[in-house]
Amino acid sequence: MGNAAIIEVAIGLIFVFSLLSILVTQINTVIINFLNLRAKRLKEQLDKVLSDPVIRAKIMTHPLIRMVEATNQEAIMTHPDASLSIEQALTLTEGKRARVGYIDSPRFVNVLIDVLTTRTGEKLYEELNKLIEAMPPSVEKSKFREVLRQIQLSGTGLPILREMIDKLSDLELRHNMLVALNLLDSALDKFKLESSDLIPLQLGIRQIHDKYLETSLQAVLNTASSLNDAKDKLALWFDGTMERSTEYFTREMQRFSLGIGFLLCLILNVDTLYLGRTLWEDPALRGAVAITAQATAPQLEQGLTENNPTVPGTTGETDLQESFDDAQDTLRQLLDLRLPIGWTITAHDGTNDTIALDNGRSDTRNLWMFWPGNNANWFGLLLEKIVGIVITTIAVAQGAPFWFDLLRKITRGGGSG
Repeated sequence: MGNAAIIEVAIGLIFVFSLLSILVTQINTVIINFLNLRAKRLKEQLDKVLSDPVIRAKIMTHPLIRMVEATNQEAIMTHPDASLSIEQALTLTEGKRARVGYIDSPRFVNVLIDVLTTRTGEKLYEELNKLIEAMPPSVEKSKFREVLRQIQLSGTGLPILREMIDKLSDLELRHNMLVALNLLDSALDKFKLESSDLIPLQLGIRQIHDKYLETSLQAVLNTASSLNDAKDKLALWFDGTMERSTEYFTREMQRFSLGIGFLLCLILNVDTLYLGRTLWEDPALRGAVAITAQATAPQLEQGLTENNPTVPGTTGETDLQESFDDAQDTLRQLLDLRLPIGWTITAHDGTNDTIALDNGRSDTRNLWMFWPGNNANWFGLLLEKIVGIVITTIAVAQGAPFWFDLLRKITRGGGSG
């Protein structure tokens, strides 16, 4: 009988800790959504990683990411064929509300490569491009454009272009184009890359104005042997930076959780010492709480797993109203347990025997008892209350997954016994 009572008290306390932990998580989600905190932190991390304002602006306004919303005029500024000054780039990102809280690495890598290679090697190919554009309209001119574009995008096609130039009937044009082609061939040869499909990317990196970002990307791609290998290395680099950002965000949420947990325990007066004593002395209450815990814990645990605000990309990024409604439901579920929580203010003159526990003198729910003139033992009662709430706060800070796992072990062990 004694062992069963102890198990039921433990189940009751653990279930209360679980509900409070879920409530703290849901309040965190409300704060995250209200303050747009995840998107802000992601934008701050991208500001650090993408230290070149032009590259940063083009990535944040890219159609596949849309980190910040651009007006019609700003959209023209970020068009792939448009040049963007540093001042224009800053106006596109500085002070703008972040709209995205999570970017997966494949999408980021594809956007980064697209931004770096869209206008890559303009100066390198400028002379050849001018000569081709000066040609009269013809099928031959269209073919030259096509081959030059192929060289820009993939780094392949130089032999084909040389053959085409050799067949030109205009001797002066042929001479000028051969000179430009030899200069281009010499410049591309300096890269000494095993895979020619990396040339556009390397050219794009060399045109980055910010030396810190240029050096970082060159170090990442230093050992890349192909474009697919380069994508993998860029994805690892991006995941590493985002992992640091997630760690910082998680620590921030832990601080939030500790503060919110303490305020919640204080406002609701969830005192572990008082609650445990009441459950021990009231068999009907602890039995009802234990039954409710075993019946509802699996559903609560599943809902928490699917809506974790500290895990990027989960459904924890819900709208504000939904987050608020979830918190209200959990609070209602906690209050429906009819536990001895909350505060009371009841005057006690020594003759009122209806007040709980030692004629009310030890009732730590009664604020009236904490006033020095009303109770000679007010200081000891206050210390007991502080210890009880601090224990609850520390317990809640362990997180709902910890308590659900412990509850699962206890109930399984209790059932087998």
